Amino acid sequence: MMSSDRKYIYYCNSIDSIQEIEIPETVEYIFNHALSGKKYLKNIFVNSGSTVYSSLNGVLVSSNLEELIAYPTGRLNESFTIPSEIKIIKEKSIESDNLKILVVHDNVTKIEYNALSSIPNLESLTIPFIGTDINSSQKWISVIFGGGTNDLNNKGINNGKYLPKNLDTINITREVLVPEYAFYNASNLQTIYINSSVTLNLTLTLKYLSINELI
Repeated sequence: MMSSDRKYIYYCNSIDSIQEIEIPETVEYIFNHALSGKKYLKNIFVNSGSTVYSSLNGVLVSSNLEELIAYPTGRLNESFTIPSEIKIIKEKSIESDNLKILVVHDNVTKIEYNALSSIPNLESLTIPFIGTDINSSQKWISVIFGGGTNDLNNKGINNGKYLPKNLDTINITREVLVPEYAFYNASNLQTIYINSSVTLNLTLTLKYLSINELI
């Protein structure tokens, strides 16, 4: 549903079976979840006159190409690499039942809380840091999947409650500090790759995790 002045998109129930849409140049704001749940949607395009939004290979982004806003939920691809132009991954921006591999490159400086909470079949994740940014105080792996301080206990966040059940491999490329609680109760994880400059308490990290490999 679009506002009468064509500036806002609230939701799009009318496009459930459509594979491609084009955002009009008049639209100034698209509400969270407005494009979610569209199981056939393969591409999101934007009118060239828009000063707010743009499209990168059918993915909705900000006009300066730095913010990823919505990945088409109906794409059948099993892997997705964040475009190199992107610096911020917005909340609930990637929703897919088909994605198994997600690669977030080192140019990304922020992954918003809950950004990846709608990728239930994810198996492998590459991210530059733990938390929402490199300097985040919320250094637990599930924060980008919706894990919040309401689940905080004396050991950390119950990460396993939020991580996709098939997620077993994580590659962390830039992080320099991994606290002992970062992977607490993430029992499905089998392999974690960490860059050589990282600082971590290996004994406590393994105590809280029980994984097969920490590389």
